[in-house]
Amino acid sequence: MTMEAAAGKNPVNHVGKLHNIMTGRIAAALVADVLDVRSATCVLVSQIGRPIDDPQVAELRITFGRTTRVEDVRQEVSGIVRHQLARRVAEEQRERRGQKAAFAVGMMVS
Repeated sequence: MTMEAAAGKNPVNHVGKLHNIMTGRIAAALVADVLDVRSATCVLVSQIGRPIDDPQVAELRITFGRTTRVEDVRQEVSGIVRHQLARRVAEEQRERRGQKAAFAVGMMVS
């Protein structure tokens, strides 16, 4: 979910739109790549002047199966979040060279 209006913003450099895209990717990657994750929700909060790949807050809500504990997957989850944030920076660099990226928007995956 995003608090941003759907129209009228530049999707290449508007932080609200970019974070909306990244939250969907992060949630999808957690469900696809982490063992026993049933659903995931990601919330990113920006701050003026802060780089897009360094949100002020990155909150995750993850539903696991019965046997998985947070401690068991903490490093893997953290790595996925960092990778997805860095991926956006790489896409931005391609866009500046004239190579457009395709975006899929979403937030909760189960």
